[in-house]
Amino acid sequence: MKKLMYIIAIGVAMLTSCSEDDSVIVPETNQAVVLLKQTINSNGRVTNYTYDGNKLISKIDNQGRSTVYTYVGDLLTRKDDTYSGGGSPYTSYTELEYNTNHQLIQYITYPSNTFNVERVELVYYDNNSGNSVDFEKHVFLGDEISQLFAESSREFYLQGGNIVKSNSDSAILEYIYTHDDKNAPMKNIFTIGVFQFVETSEYDKQWYFESNIVSFTYASQLLVDYSTVLTYTYNTDNYPESSTTIHQQGTVNEWTEMIQYIYE
Repeated sequence: MKKLMYIIAIGVAMLTSCSEDDSVIVPETNQAVVLLKQTINSNGRVTNYTYDGNKLISKIDNQGRSTVYTYVGDLLTRKDDTYSGGGSPYTSYTELEYNTNHQLIQYITYPSNTFNVERVELVYYDNNSGNSVDFEKHVFLGDEISQLFAESSREFYLQGGNIVKSNSDSAILEYIYTHDDKNAPMKNIFTIGVFQFVETSEYDKQWYFESNIVSFTYASQLLVDYSTVLTYTYNTDNYPESSTTIHQQGTVNEWTEMIQYIYE
């Protein structure tokens, strides 16, 4: 009996020692990653998103648009876009290039019309204060052989993982972004920062931040200015369940859009 008690005591001591050892890591197997599965737009557009882990693999809607993403290891290296709906069908692909620190430094988009090839170069600065330039985006146009025509340049300002301002280097135009303190729909996807670049329109970029954009204002020295304003309802995890967007508020082109968000 004494021998049995001795063995039990040794077992308890071993368990206690293991529990106090910082090198022992117990994985959290039930920890879920919130990923956007589907969006339903008030104009009838339904978009479905597929993933490999948290890598976004494709987004395909019911109106003929599809985008497929290709990765090599931990890098997004290609994006293929197709539109086969009404109007003018098109295809394009974008190839991405990184430096040795895995920072995106260049991407080139090749449309089916090879005379409208766009090359984007990125230059980074060590900031993130919201008050100084964090990176520059330089756009060059050309054909599939070379892109030498300097089309535009823009400066971007970051704060807490969100773009808060961007403007042309000549200060002719400027975008100002404001954000809420909740979770953006695409917050948890792999290499989210890269998607802020390769999504082409200001509207498409809005989901690829840490938090949700509640307004972005376009201002120009040519006296063309407008604001797009967004309001949300949230689920219990503080991700949007729905949004209402008033585009170009206060102008003759004002229109309203509503979106429902469904998660995995």
